[in-house]
Amino acid sequence: MQRKPNKRFIYTLVAIVLFSTMAANASSSNNHTRTYTNEHPLIYEDCWDMYPYSFLNEQGKPDGYNIEVIKMIFEKLKIPYTIVLKPATQNQADLNHDNADLIVVRSTGFFSRFGHYSRNSISLITMSLATPIDKPVNIHTFSDLSKQRVTVLDSGMVHRLMIDYEWGANAIPVKDINEAILRVSDTEQGQVIWYKPSLEYLKRTYDLDNIQITDVDIPLGEARFVSHNQQLLNQIDSVYTLLNSEDRFEPLQNKWFYPDRGEWQMPAWAWWLMGIATLLTIPLLYSLYYFRRKDRQLAKSYDLQNQRMSLILEASGVRMWTYNVHTESFNWYDRDSMNYITYPAEEFSHRYYPGDFNRLMRVIEQLIDGNITDEQVSLDIKAMDAETGDNQEHDFQIQLSVLQRNKKGNPIVILGTKKDITDELRMEQDAEERLIRYKTIFDSSTIGIIVFNAEGQLTNINEKACSLFQCDKKDIIRQSPSFRTLFELEEDHIEALDGVSMCRKVDFDNHLTSKELGHIINQSGTQIFEIHMMVACDEANEHANNLLVVVEDIRQHIEIKKQWKDKLARKRDLQHQLDNYIDHTNYLLKISGMRIVHYSPETHTLCVKDNLSHVQYELTQTRCMTLVHERSQKRVMHLLSKMDNRSQEPFCMEVMTVIRSGENPLWLRFCMTPVHDDIEEKDAYFGICYDISELKANQLRLDEAYSTAREIEHAKNSFLKNMCYEIRTPLTAVVGFAEMLSTDITPEDEHVFTKEILDNSDHLLRLIDEILFYSRIDSDMVKITPTPTEFTELFKTNCQRGWDMAHPNGVNFIMEIPYDQLVLNIDGNNIAHLLTSLISNAAFNTKHGFVRVRFDYIGRRLIISVEDTSDGISDRELQLIKQHTGGSIDERIGISLPVCKQLAEMMNGTLEISSESGQGTIVWVSIPCQASLIKRKKFI
Repeated sequence: MQRKPNKRFIYTLVAIVLFSTMAANASSSNNHTRTYTNEHPLIYEDCWDMYPYSFLNEQGKPDGYNIEVIKMIFEKLKIPYTIVLKPATQNQADLNHDNADLIVVRSTGFFSRFGHYSRNSISLITMSLATPIDKPVNIHTFSDLSKQRVTVLDSGMVHRLMIDYEWGANAIPVKDINEAILRVSDTEQGQVIWYKPSLEYLKRTYDLDNIQITDVDIPLGEARFVSHNQQLLNQIDSVYTLLNSEDRFEPLQNKWFYPDRGEWQMPAWAWWLMGIATLLTIPLLYSLYYFRRKDRQLAKSYDLQNQRMSLILEASGVRMWTYNVHTESFNWYDRDSMNYITYPAEEFSHRYYPGDFNRLMRVIEQLIDGNITDEQVSLDIKAMDAETGDNQEHDFQIQLSVLQRNKKGNPIVILGTKKDITDELRMEQDAEERLIRYKTIFDSSTIGIIVFNAEGQLTNINEKACSLFQCDKKDIIRQSPSFRTLFELEEDHIEALDGVSMCRKVDFDNHLTSKELGHIINQSGTQIFEIHMMVACDEANEHANNLLVVVEDIRQHIEIKKQWKDKLARKRDLQHQLDNYIDHTNYLLKISGMRIVHYSPETHTLCVKDNLSHVQYELTQTRCMTLVHERSQKRVMHLLSKMDNRSQEPFCMEVMTVIRSGENPLWLRFCMTPVHDDIEEKDAYFGICYDISELKANQLRLDEAYSTAREIEHAKNSFLKNMCYEIRTPLTAVVGFAEMLSTDITPEDEHVFTKEILDNSDHLLRLIDEILFYSRIDSDMVKITPTPTEFTELFKTNCQRGWDMAHPNGVNFIMEIPYDQLVLNIDGNNIAHLLTSLISNAAFNTKHGFVRVRFDYIGRRLIISVEDTSDGISDRELQLIKQHTGGSIDERIGISLPVCKQLAEMMNGTLEISSESGQGTIVWVSIPCQASLIKRKKFI
């Protein structure tokens, strides 16, 4: 049971925190402050249906855990208060409009706009799912709500989250969770998600045994106080901390959340039982202490003996085991602790090879039967060292003896010791091998070896040395000359010659043959010997040393060395030439940007080198294909297949890659030829690659320029053809009707002919104006000069002017002006031309119905729309207008719309056309501009 902290200390600490908080709040000018009285008490609002936190009981009064906590806090603070329970959304609205002073909400970012949070949390908010007990539970995490329909509180947190995640279709919002739970219990259908304590409270209250409640992983935070009055929140936090330290809230939590939990107290009989057990324990503890002390003394003595035995075994490298005759088991003793582990004979046999273990058991049986009278038997076996985990084969020597006999003298325990003799046997084998190697080298015919004893007298010589001196081995050994005489040396002691190497020129004619060796040595002339001397231990006498002399005729070596030097000089010259070639080649690769390419059909890899010795890239076939553009992939795949099949044809190919070289794709040209490596007997392909991206880009620009020139030429030819047609049509009408006027006609016909001449003249004049304006645009002679312009008058004047150019009969002209005054920073002349052309073109092509024109200023853009009920424009003519190709073969269109489109784009605007044949046409013009005066009409 934990000890509670001192209450006086807690009161002091809380007082200090409270005073410091009040002092900090006194200096803040942003917090709301208010004095609460009986006439104006503090208003606390909470939810009316959040069981068991806050709800209306059967008497219609506020009740619940939050209500009792508030009462406890305000009684401590002595603040008059009133508790009001309303829907949750109304609580938030009342706090936001200062109709409430304090509420409780979840600590999420959504509620931070309503006020300040308290530091302490009242409770943790967890969510659970209520379902019929015989139905499967399909909702465990928040993401499961995307696949399941579930009943939630209307506008509650879960409902808002599902709407935010676009799962609102799965939510079944209700106003009363209480009714929803009862409906699920009655119908045994559906599922409700709500606060876990609320669901458990409703289940207990209504005895809903057919409802199961499972947790759902939806983190919603903590319940905290929220208010505009920071000073009030600080006081509540201080009092809440004090009451919590006194465990004042634990009974409330047990009452509302854990009603089945009660305070446990130990019964009186248990205290009596504990006292009797304590009295009985005292003598038992004393007896335990006495026997434990005796055991420690015996264990200490036993451990001391074991340590001595361990030291002996460790020093000698011996391991020990015993064999029990009656149980037929082995006890293996640990060398460090002298504890043993018992193994059956079958398991113990795994430590040795089957044949060796059978030998071991036969010797043990002979010891048991008394067939062996020796006190100790040795046995050599091979096995792995299982104790150390070494898997290498070792040589062991096992000593067997009788450790214990029974009353009849029969052995009952056999002692076995095992010693690793691997190193000893290896040393013996090494000594034998060294002796064999010495004899082999000594008798070798490649070098001459002579052995002198400690006095410097020759004791042995091999056949090669005899051939060098042209002597008989037996004769020279019998003569036993000294090393001083044989090699003309002045040293008296062989120790001074240890490690000496020299070259000696020996004159057999003038020196050796004149001495006592002349009848033994038959060599003549002058010989050059390379001599190496070494002092070695005498095998027969360890305290004496021998001088071992190695003699070699080096005349042939000198000649070979001279030839080798000549070859080395020629090789250096060739290497120098090769280095110059490599340097020149690398420099050429560097300045030209070329790369050496090598492809191996064996490994299917492509190596790219930036010089002869450095591989810049090594690419597999898969990597190559990922770098090749889809336009070149089929050719590259075909080429790789040919190289894999070892085609003997050289090739050159241009490849487009997915790598960018500036603004253009990287193009590479490969030139490769098959080669054969005679050393490795392999086929390969060798060549170069270089960047042709700039060449390809220039070629592409040339093709585009050629294509553009052809399109321009085609457009000009089409323009001239169409304009000739469109000019010829009204001109032919004028000439024809003028000729008819010269004939005898009636006054009525004269009036009709005159009107046709005037109409076609006007059309011809308008067409020529459009052509001249289009040529000015095409020659870049039209400049856009924005100036402040009163647009309403400009719009009205030019729309009327365009209408008067055609003025068709039976067509209504509707002009909508939504502004009394609108001053825009635009180019008035070009806007006027655009309006006149659009209206005249619509009026000219509309034979019945209406022509409606209107404008508006929206989002710093001037929007003009012209709508008519003409026969419409075909898709082909719309494409001609969008491509700015000038005139159309249809005289109804002319070049007005293309000119208007190009003029709108010169003012950074757009012109859009919506039309279908027989359905009329709508033209929208949008031009960005600034307005300095806007006065919109007032419509009643």
